[in-house]
Amino acid sequence: LPPILHMLNDPNHSVRDAAISCIEEMYTQIGHQFQEELQRHQLPSYMVKDINSRLERIEPKPRSSEGARSISATSDHKFTNLNPKKSSPKAKSSSREASVFAGDGDIAEKPVDPVKVYSEKELVREMEKIASTLIPEKDWSHRIAAMQRVEGLVVGGLYMILVLAYV
Repeated sequence: LPPILHMLNDPNHSVRDAAISCIEEMYTQIGHQFQEELQRHQLPSYMVKDINSRLERIEPKPRSSEGARSISATSDHKFTNLNPKKSSPKAKSSSREASVFAGDGDIAEKPVDPVKVYSEKELVREMEKIASTLIPEKDWSHRIAAMQRVEGLVVGGLYMILVLAYV
């Protein structure tokens, strides 16, 4: 998470947008626990306001371990803005920008199987395997499968290994 938050300050607009998209996807997958983790990082108030406005529009995916538990409890975990200011112009995003990061609208999103990793060694092995598949010489179908494997790692709890590594 710290490297992604660092990218929010990048001078390149597309890097900042990619970081925001990553934060949105992490929130979608993890839910209010991710928002609680974000609160631990001392972000500037304008970033907190921008992130909050974006996350309010996102409905986290219910996790299988939560069963029928309501996700509406996430609204109780909003960031508190200690220094309210007028919203910045960059907080507004056009539909064109949103479509750039949304990917192809023609492809239906398939749920991925969670990939569990229990040690840093297993994680390194998985990431090396994925990286070797993402080279341009490989067929698109293999590269898409590798990216789905990355998503499976995130869904399977990879974020907890990374969070614990930085705590």
